[in-house]
Amino acid sequence: MPIQYDPRKGLEQPALSDLLWRYMDFTKFMDMLVTKKLYLTRVDKLAELGDKFEGSFPILSQNSRSGFFDKEYKQRYDADAAKSKKSRRFYYVNCWHGNDCESDAMWKIYVKCNQGIAIPTTVRQLKTSLEEASESMWLAKVKYPPKYEWKNLPDNPTLHAYLTKRKSFKHEEEVRVIWHDEAAERSHRAGQIGKRVKCDLTKLIEKVCLAPTNSPTETRWFKSLVKAVLKEYNIKADVVPSDLSYYSP
Repeated sequence: MPIQYDPRKGLEQPALSDLLWRYMDFTKFMDMLVTKKLYLTRVDKLAELGDKFEGSFPILSQNSRSGFFDKEYKQRYDADAAKSKKSRRFYYVNCWHGNDCESDAMWKIYVKCNQGIAIPTTVRQLKTSLEEASESMWLAKVKYPPKYEWKNLPDNPTLHAYLTKRKSFKHEEEVRVIWHDEAAERSHRAGQIGKRVKCDLTKLIEKVCLAPTNSPTETRWFKSLVKAVLKEYNIKADVVPSDLSYYSP
């Protein structure tokens, strides 16, 4: 099973029935259809694209334990933080928005024109679509602690750092697929910028939602195009207008 789960790691698992959304422009959608793969971005590249704190260690609460300022414990935290910073080149993520409806904010952040789409799916469908991938991955919720701190240092702090963000980003409500390129890290060679993993799109995509627009003509044209490319790649999915459009095409 490519999506692994180890309760000892303390990751927050979404429910299988939870609804997820992936927002993208049409070119990225076509890339997914052509390659039949899910694209994971290297963590350090995410920091360049938006959140400059991506992958950074939360601070440790001074009340976390009586030995917070103990030299050995502090040294462990510093060593893990330094290691995690280097490891950003070897961890890759694919991000989904967890919500039971469309998000106006996500449209504005990830789709810069009317020719964009969102794929609504479930956690169960996402996991099932990745069953034939050769890579072993994690799937977990991102946490947004109020003070961006850890009460205790996790057993796998690097992985937890890549699943922890400041509360200012809570509107993203992210669920992440994460892959660790262990071979590249062991050899100390630079990791590839992005990673594509095999994905059964027929199991992932049941519906495609079109970006909001004020133009019925443009939406009808774009809807026909999306339906045509789905048919070309043998994906049976409904194509629906955004609930945020000002009309019903």
